[in-house]
Amino acid sequence: MDLIADILLVAGALGAGLYCHVLARRLSRFNDLETGVGGAVAVLSAQVDDLTRTLRDAQNAAGGETRSLG
Repeated sequence: MDLIADILLVAGALGAGLYCHVLARRLSRFNDLETGVGGAVAVLSAQVDDLTRTLRDAQNAAGGETRSLG
């Protein structure tokens, strides 16, 4: 009976180790800056920075025009 319990314990440990290995590989692909979601987040972050800069420039230009009209 102890032998069966030991075999099941080893099988469970090997299964957990395999699961962790697969999960680690998936996570590294998920965070890859070239092709994964990490790359998409980096691109979106750069786009937000560009849009923020453009909006600030437009607000400054509109403020200048308002002062020149007033």
